Amino acid sequence: MSRPHTLDESKKSRILALLKSGCARATAAGAVNCDPRTITRTAHRDPQFADQLALAERATEIIHLENLNRAGSEPKYWRASAWVLERTCPERYGRNNPEVVTPSQMTHLFARIAQIIVQEVPVAVHRQQILKRFDALLKEAFFNISLANPSHDVSLLELSSADSEQHNEQSLGQ
Repeated sequence: MSRPHTLDESKKSRILALLKSGCARATAAGAVNCDPRTITRTAHRDPQFADQLALAERATEIIHLENLNRAGSEPKYWRASAWVLERTCPERYGRNNPEVVTPSQMTHLFARIAQIIVQEVPVAVHRQQILKRFDALLKEAFFNISLANPSHDVSLLELSSADSEQHNEQSLGQ
C-alpha cells in the first residue's frame, strides 16, 4: 500500500505535537507513517500548516534558549552564554568550517551569478528565462531554511532587477 501524498488534520496535529516536544521532522514523519518530504510539500501547499510547523519547530528551541539564558546570567555558567552565541549567531561567534557554505554565502553567490547574466546576456527575454530558472533553484534549495527563517526568502529576479535596469541604461547609452 502506498503512502498518502497529503496529511489529514489528525496527522498534522500529531506532527506538530511531536515537533513541539523536540522531535526532528524525520522522527515525526515516521510516527505518522509518511515521508519527511510529505511534511515539506504539505507545508508548501498549506500556508497555515507552514506557519504552525515553523512555530512548533521553534518551541523547543525557545524553551532551551530560555534555560541557557537563565544559566548564562550567572558568571560561573559563562559557557552557556558562549554556547548560545555560537549557535544563534554562527556567522559571528561559531567555529568556521571552510567546507560549509552558509545560506547568506550561497545567496551572495547566486546574486553575483545573476549580475553576470544581466551583464552578459543581451536579450532581456533570455535573461529573464535564465534568472527564473535560477530563482526556482534557489527557492528549492532554501525552502526548508525559509520555513524556519523567513529572512532567507530570496528572489534573484528582485536582486538582479536593479542591475538589469542599470545594464539596459548602459546599453542604450552606447
